[in-house]
Amino acid sequence: MIYQVKRGTIIIPTSDTVVVGTALEVLNGQLSTLVASVPALEGTGTATIVGKDSLGGSVYASTAADESTVASVHPFGTPTFFDGTLTLTATANGTQSAVRNVVYNLYYGVKQG
Repeated sequence: MIYQVKRGTIIIPTSDTVVVGTALEVLNGQLSTLVASVPALEGTGTATIVGKDSLGGSVYASTAADESTVASVHPFGTPTFFDGTLTLTATANGTQSAVRNVVYNLYYGVKQG
């Protein structure tokens, strides 16, 4: 197994209501840890991070992460093989007067040869 990392950003938009940012990752491999860095947030200062498959089933559990922290989330099942589009969402529990970026590293394994 060769392990790789996909890096990306979930953008939480400016809003006067509870807001959700989304990022899509196309993968074919064995899922490993999702690491997310949550910036300073307005409101409660917490973001909820979830990873779902194309049918809406949770692959990465809903995890509340406090602002200015790094959260590590493991996938359901061991091992978890995935082939498709993974939808990552971050929900800010409060209004945001400016765009916020939740930066993530998604670790996964691919077959050798």
